[in-house]
Amino acid sequence: MNNISQILYRSVVTPFYKQIAGAIYFLFFVLLGIQPNFKQALDTHYYIIRSIAYNPGAFSVFILLCILYSFKCVSFYASRTTKNEYLFLQAINGISFNKRLRYFAFAALIFLLPVVIYTAA
Repeated sequence: MNNISQILYRSVVTPFYKQIAGAIYFLFFVLLGIQPNFKQALDTHYYIIRSIAYNPGAFSVFILLCILYSFKCVSFYASRTTKNEYLFLQAINGISFNKRLRYFAFAALIFLLPVVIYTAA
């Protein structure tokens, strides 16, 4: 990880996850912690994923939740970059478009990591 990626990670990504840590812990507990054993937790996820794959209503709800989470990520990033304490992030606009796109894609991937992990399963 180079300097710009570290700056984005420390100034934007880390505070984002600190802000939503309670929600992530709650979802983790609900999805994994209330089943008596690990096999039942896997079965629960299997049925959730199966219902998302085969039920248009469940798929629509899942897509809506993913879109809402993406909007939360974008709004957090936008609010972070407009604060006076984070004006140094505007200096990233001075680098070439391809490098800037690569750094922001890295930050976006880390922002969306919970959705990416759950949809990749």
